[in-house]
Formats: sequence, structure tokens, C-alpha cells
Amino acid sequence: MPDDAEIQGAESPPIAAAETQPAAETQARGPAPEGLPLFDARYRWVLLFALRWLRDTPGVGVDLDDPDQLGLAYEILSEMVQEHVRERGLGSKPDPTHVSVIAESRSVRATVEDILRRERGDERNASLARSDWKAIVAGPEVREMIEKGVHTADPALEPAELERRARERRTEFAKAFGLHARITDVDISPEGGVRVHVAFDEDIAFAPEDLKALEINGVPLSGAQIVDVRRNEVGSPRMQAVIAVNVDKGAITSLRSLPMSVTATTRNDVRVQAFKMV
Repeated sequence: MPDDAEIQGAESPPIAAAETQPAAETQARGPAPEGLPLFDARYRWVLLFALRWLRDTPGVGVDLDDPDQLGLAYEILSEMVQEHVRERGLGSKPDPTHVSVIAESRSVRATVEDILRRERGDERNASLARSDWKAIVAGPEVREMIEKGVHTADPALEPAELERRARERRTEFAKAFGLHARITDVDISPEGGVRVHVAFDEDIAFAPEDLKALEINGVPLSGAQIVDVRRNEVGSPRMQAVIAVNVDKGAITSLRSLPMSVTATTRNDVRVQAFKMV
């Protein structure tokens, strides 16, 4: 799953490309320095992913395959979400899943659509260059619409509901992008019983009965089970799981001597990849 990321370049890539950005292309950053915008490129993939709703929204008149129109929509959504993040005190480095829930909430979508309808219908802005996207968002009429939208009641953004939806969104992102984990320990019995201890930086909705398929070092194994799931409310890792499976006794020596890769697929099609070096 993509994490806090820096995607190079000032321009926003098309939606179709943004939905497949791998996490390996990104590099974590620290909190934004004082005086700079709350958001930087690390959240670009989240907001581009969220903007997909505009494809199915009639009457807005935005072509998301047009870089200029996509750029304006992104700038409006980014500013709208930033104001919500500030209003809710989520800090200078909010969780991407919280950002996603806010970006796709009813009140944010309604405000973004209203602003886009206004700007797309304003002949004065028909020839604005890309450098003027921020000028549009900074205009008094748009600022007033954003402020009104931020203070519109939305049950989906109440603290408890925001947390619930954020956890659901983690699973959605894991299904869309895959989930990376770390193998912290491997127990192998003389009889061929293997217990793989896996640590996750994201807390997603795993349950013991969720495992559908398992591969170890590229070999599919039947009968695998998740035998333990533990969550950590504070600190890291956020979640730990133990996967148990039996292997042929002839494979024990190689499993003990080689690096190990595990690919697990859950019943709701979350694909987990975990690695352990010798």
C-alpha cells in the first residue's frame, strides 16, 4: 500500500496512472516546515484516487483526462481537505486513510463540485494558465465556499465515524495496491510445522479465518491458517499475525537456510507480501 510519499514533479499525473503508483517509488518526508502548506506531494496519490468520483458526476463538466482540468480539481480538493485536517487537529502529517475519508465525504464532494461548476462556468477563468490554479483557490468567493463547506455538519466526519471509515479504507487500499509486511520470526518443527510471524505497519481488518491462499518462496501450500492476530493501539507494529502451515520434511533444510518470501491472499482479496532475509 502506498505510504507517506513524495511523487516528483509539480504537475498531477492522470487518474489512471495515479491509481497504479507503487509504494516503492516513494520516499518518506518529515512534517512540513512552518510557513509551508500542510500538504505536499506525499498525499497526491490519495487525492487523485479520491477524485475518481468526478467521472460519474453529471453537470460538473470536468474532463479528468485533461491536465488543466485535473489540476484545478486537484487544487480545490487539496485545499478543501487541508482545511478539514486543520479544523479537526489531525496534525501536519495526517494518516493517508483519514485524508482519503475526508476527501470522499459528502460535504467535501458537494463543495468541490459547487466550486468546479462555478469556475468552469466563469468565462474569466477560461484561459487561466496552470500557474493560476492557486490564484483561483485563493480568490475570496472560493475561500468563502471552502469555509462554509468545512463547517457544514457531516456525520461521516465525526471522530468515531472518521476512525471507523479510515480502518475500512485501509482494507480498500490494501486490495487496490497490495500490502507489504515484515517476517519477524519463523518457527520450524522437525515434523515440518511452520509458523511465520508477520508484522504490519497498517492495522487492517484481518481475522483468523481470512486466509484463502499462501505461497512460501513461490510454492503454493494448502491448509495454511492465520492462528493469531494481535493489534497494538499505540506504537509499532500496528498489527501482528502468525501464519501456520505444514510442509514436507524434505523442505525444512532449505527453508532454514534460504531467505523467505511469503505471499498470502485473504478471502476479501487483500494480497500480502512479506520477506525475511537470512
